[in-house]
Amino acid sequence: MTKQRHIYLDDSERTELEQLIKSGVHSARVIARARVLLLLDRSQGSQRTLREVAEAALVGLGTVSNVKKRYFEDGLD
Repeated sequence: MTKQRHIYLDDSERTELEQLIKSGVHSARVIARARVLLLLDRSQGSQRTLREVAEAALVGLGTVSNVKKRYFEDGLD
């Protein structure tokens, strides 16, 4: 059985992602990925499942898994 890893964004990361979404300058794909990261964030007390995040962000379950994996590999870059 694999250990679950959860995302805990700090204030600067949250602010960066929120500004990215609000600016409207980026592609829909980038904005969707930012939304996924914000929805996965557990530092604000929410504990959504991957399926709940996928439904809320209107993306596939595979996208949520890939975004989470890439965050742990590369951070926000």
